[in-house]
Amino acid sequence: MGKSSGPSKETQAAEGRLADSEVQIGQASNQRAQQLFDIALPGLQTSENFYNTAATGDPSALQRITGPASQQISAATDAAKKNIQANTPRGGAQDLALEEADVQAAGQKGQVATNAYLGAFPALASLGGQNVGLSGNQTSNAIAGYNAASGTYNNLEQQQAAGKASGLGFAGGLAGSAAQVGASALLK
Repeated sequence: MGKSSGPSKETQAAEGRLADSEVQIGQASNQRAQQLFDIALPGLQTSENFYNTAATGDPSALQRITGPASQQISAATDAAKKNIQANTPRGGAQDLALEEADVQAAGQKGQVATNAYLGAFPALASLGGQNVGLSGNQTSNAIAGYNAASGTYNNLEQQQAAGKASGLGFAGGLAGSAAQVGASALLK
């Protein structure tokens, strides 16, 4: 007797397990994409808020967002001025050094605000591109896993259909042969 030419049950089961694994890979990639998005979102929102505020150019808004840096500059200037007062003899040289420290601090504070404003536009553009790219990569990985699983499931379905067709063809051939044998027997 003939043997079915479709894939064995073991082969079909292995392909089913492979497809299930590919779905799991897609799901894991999708989950990682969501986790990365959830981790990045607060930082993105904070950065975006900072740079959106800086991009307005509003002097009070710039002062508000550059306040921490300005405070650090003021603290460093105060320490420098105390050092000047402690180590420089009183008189014109000390007065000049103290004035220069204040002028330098004002210049640094102005530079912080200018850099915040001018840097806001490229920073906003960069933030958008980086996060879209990272999310897109993880989404692509998830889609690739799902596509692979789809292909494997499709292959498995085709093999099962071929096995059924082969079995039906074998059964049809047996029925045809039996009919011929029966007809031959009747004609004798």
